[in-house]
Amino acid sequence: MIAKGIWKVSAAGCSRLRQDFKTLAQSQQTTFLIVTHSIHEAIFLASRILVFGAPARLMAEITVPSLAWEDRAVSDRIKNEVRSLIVAGARPG
Repeated sequence: MIAKGIWKVSAAGCSRLRQDFKTLAQSQQTTFLIVTHSIHEAIFLASRILVFGAPARLMAEITVPSLAWEDRAVSDRIKNEVRSLIVAGARPG
């Protein structure tokens, strides 16, 4: 897991770090757990997105197709699904 603060660099630096991290993960064929509040970042880095609701319960596991960040329609569909789950998870009961 990477500390949240590492992503708090310039936009260019952040983009480079994300790409380097993705390249490393793919070359090592290793599973990484990344906690992020950025849906865009999750779509770029992940093959799966786990959405949690309160209190700490898994609401959904979303498969992210390869190169989803390059396909606007796919990316938007995933973003909308995640946002809907977040709103549903924030409701009491």
